[in-house]
This record gives sequence, C-alpha cells and structure tokens, in this order.
Amino acid sequence: MYGTDRATVVVQGYVVNGDNAGVEVPVGEHLVEIPTEILLAAADKIRNQA
Repeated sequence: MYGTDRATVVVQGYVVNGDNAGVEVPVGEHLVEIPTEILLAAADKIRNQA
C-alpha cells in the first residue's frame, strides 16, 4: 500500500476476477486481493503517523 500526494492509497495485490469474488466491477476498475496481515499492518502504520 502506498500513499499518494492526492490523499489516496494505491494498493498492490493479486488481480481477482469480479465473477469469482461475487462483485460487479465498473469499467476502468479492478479488484485486488490483499492478505489481511498486510492490510492490518498498513492500518497500524497510518494510525501511528497521526
């Protein structure tokens, strides 16, 4: 996960097919799968920066 200068987050992960995830994905967007431990570690890092 990477913070941007636009107050957004860019996420690196494994591309997941919307049909397999049971989600309808809008044109121009993709789903990515992120291990829970990485997501939680990123959240802790963001909390500690405040």
